[in-house]
Amino acid sequence: MDGYRFQIASDVSSRDGLAVELVDASGARLLEVFRDDDRDGELTFNSFGTVSVSFAAAAKLLEIASREFMAADSPTAASDGSPATSGETKKDEN
Repeated sequence: MDGYRFQIASDVSSRDGLAVELVDASGARLLEVFRDDDRDGELTFNSFGTVSVSFAAAAKLLEIASREFMAADSPTAASDGSPATSGETKKDEN
């Protein structure tokens, strides 16, 4: 999508949760939707600095995050609702 890509990241070092990130062509993270598992799955929308992205890219980020977070709540997910991974993992989606 116009030089952007989306990646899924599990963070258990400085915070505990799952993020869907919007990344530019150079690999810089621009935006994220983060599910904080320490706060009962609270969702936050964060930017990494001052960024300008298309509405279509931001909407796609929200669409992917909704799909991923609903999948994490499915019966096949870990019992605490988080993906069955440890450390930081990333999955790209274009």
